[in-house]
Amino acid sequence: MARVLSTAGLLFCFLLLKLSEGGEIIEIFGETKPSQPNALGIYKYYQLWHGQPAYYGPYGSWLYSLARGGWLVGPQLGIPTGFIHNTDQSPLCPYEIPGGWMYFNAHAGLWYVDTTLVLRCIS
Repeated sequence: MARVLSTAGLLFCFLLLKLSEGGEIIEIFGETKPSQPNALGIYKYYQLWHGQPAYYGPYGSWLYSLARGGWLVGPQLGIPTGFIHNTDQSPLCPYEIPGGWMYFNAHAGLWYVDTTLVLRCIS
C-alpha cells in the first residue's frame, strides 16, 4: 500500500511540475451557451490555487477550485459565485470529472444540471 501512495505522490508532483512549466489549455462547451455564453470557450493555465490549477478564460472568466472543494467558473479568481459549478471534491483535474456540471440560470435564479457540458484538455 505504501508503494501505491508513493507512486501516486510522485505522479502528482510530476503533474504539478508539468502544469507550472507549460500549462494546459481546457475547452468548455455544451448546450449551456444560451444561459452562460461568456463562460464557454478556451481556458489557459494561470497558476495553482488551493493546490489545484486555475485557468483564465474568455471575457475575464476563471476556472478554479473552491476552498471547500468543487470547481467553479466565475468572474473573479477566488470569489465563490459564478456561472458553472461542480461539487466534486476529488483531487481530479476538472476535465477528468465525468459529470455533475451545473450552470446558473440568472432569469430563474437557479442552478441546473447540464449533462451536455464538456470540459476537455486540448494541450
